[in-house]
Amino acid sequence: LRSHINGNRAGDSGRLLENVVYFELRRRHRNVFTGATKGGHEIDFVTRDGDEITYYQVADSVKDPKTLSRELKALEDADDNFAKYLIVGDDANPVMHNGIRQLSIYDFLVQEAKSDALIKAIDRNSVRIGERKWTREDLHVR
Repeated sequence: LRSHINGNRAGDSGRLLENVVYFELRRRHRNVFTGATKGGHEIDFVTRDGDEITYYQVADSVKDPKTLSRELKALEDADDNFAKYLIVGDDANPVMHNGIRQLSIYDFLVQEAKSDALIKAIDRNSVRIGERKWTREDLHVR
């Protein structure tokens, strides 16, 4: 419906990806915030569960080395030992960048869902959580 009303704008996929991550983080965690580092870098999402903090950056694609560097810089600037994730729309295997874990949006959604009783089916093209089926196209995974 949204695409029909607004048209299918390619530049909007990054925002859609951020929305998917935000709502999944809200499902998993009570406290979800946006953040900024002392160096002035924006952190897309910060979750807090008790004393545990986790940082999340979301990017449509990090195939361009400049984009990857920019997204990692924000997480590197959060100079502490809490978990840091870079969630991307690119279809790639999980990668570590100096302690920062890069996951595709698909792997991010499946990561916790594998142990969640709501999970119904998983394959490399779709995941069903509760009654909602997410396909790679829904998540803009290439």
